[in-house]
Amino acid sequence: RWSDEAKAAASAERVVYLVFRGTDSPGELVGTNVFKAGMIPFPPEWLSSPEGGVGGVGSVGKGKSEEGEEGVPAGKVHGEYTRIMQGLVRETKLLQALRLMFPVGGEGAGYDRLVITGHSLGGGLAIAAAACIGLQVPGIPKLTLHTIAGAPYGDTAFVKFFNEDARLR
Repeated sequence: RWSDEAKAAASAERVVYLVFRGTDSPGELVGTNVFKAGMIPFPPEWLSSPEGGVGGVGSVGKGKSEEGEEGVPAGKVHGEYTRIMQGLVRETKLLQALRLMFPVGGEGAGYDRLVITGHSLGGGLAIAAAACIGLQVPGIPKLTLHTIAGAPYGDTAFVKFFNEDARLR
C-alpha cells in the first residue's frame, strides 16, 4: 500500500517515456543484420560528428583504459543496433525534441525523468538509445532504462562505462 507522500511524489514527477517495441514476426528482421552483426567501438564516430545528424553538443568523449588512459573507446557494442539507432537519429528529430523537453539548467518544459524501455529487438534498441541519448542530451536529470528479453548490447568494458558514466544516470 502506498503512503500519501509516495503517491504525491509519484504523481508530481513529470516523466517522458520512449518505448521500443519488439518484432511481431521474423519477417520484420528482413533487411537487418541483427543476428550476424559484429561488435564496433563505442562511441561510434557519428555520435559526436555534426555531419552524423546529431550535432549541437560536440564530442561525447570516450572511456578510460584499465591503466587509466583517457580517450580510448568505451568498449564495444552491437553494430546493427547502433546502425539502427543512427538511422533513427538521422531520420527523426528525436534528439532535438528531447533537448527541448530536457533543457540544460531545467528551463522550458523541464521534465524530471526519461524512461527508455523495450522488449526483444526493442530491448537492444533501448540500450543503444539510452547510451546515445544519455551522452547527447545533457539536461536529463534522471534516465531510467528497463529492458525485457533484449539481446546483449555491449561487452564488459561498455557495461562498466555505462554503469559509471554520470551522464547515463
